[in-house]
Amino acid sequence: MMKVLAIDTSTSQIVTGVLDYVDGEIDVIAEKSVLGQTAHGELLAPSIQQVLSDATLTPSELDAVVIGLGPGPFTGLRVGIVTGSAMADALRIPAYGTCSLDAIASDGDGRVMVVSDARRKEIYYAVYDERGARILGPEVDKPDQVVETLGSLGITRVLNAGADKYVDLLSSFGVPLTSSYPRPAGLLRAAIRSGEFGGDAEPLTPLYLRRPDAKLPAVQAKSPNGHGAL
Repeated sequence: MMKVLAIDTSTSQIVTGVLDYVDGEIDVIAEKSVLGQTAHGELLAPSIQQVLSDATLTPSELDAVVIGLGPGPFTGLRVGIVTGSAMADALRIPAYGTCSLDAIASDGDGRVMVVSDARRKEIYYAVYDERGARILGPEVDKPDQVVETLGSLGITRVLNAGADKYVDLLSSFGVPLTSSYPRPAGLLRAAIRSGEFGGDAEPLTPLYLRRPDAKLPAVQAKSPNGHGAL
């Protein structure tokens, strides 16, 4: 039996959970989801402490960490990856990454599209076949362009992780539109399905899909030698 901590900060929902994994079966011991918006750094550590307490476990009893790699906005996503990686390193246990949209898709059926808010008037999205295998994405684009491009794919359900400002547009697919965020069990299922879980832990690569929102300020002055001021 393995005790697994699952973390996802790719959306406005900070997701944490502790799971048992044995003989291919997943049992959720404790889970927590809290709205973070831009407070991922302040809320993630207390959430981890809470689910460990609810599961009556200490960090030293964990066997692995599973972390959602996005796609997601730079700052929030980085909080989860750095925190989970640091915990795993300190505890000398493996940290496995998985696509956060894959974790959401594990709760759907049929040909599912998963979307989340990418800001800048864009959405992240991926499409999955009837067996739950990802057949498109993850990618980022304007929502009207996504609807126009994917309208002929035969999508049967749209799972929406916070792209609420585009609900009317996404409804034009003419299929059920359901609010859905990553869940701890979905994160572990996605990691298992990808083949990442249980083997040698690979370096975690965030799925930013584009440059971070934060930018370095432009140089406003020149130094006497003609080079940019530092």
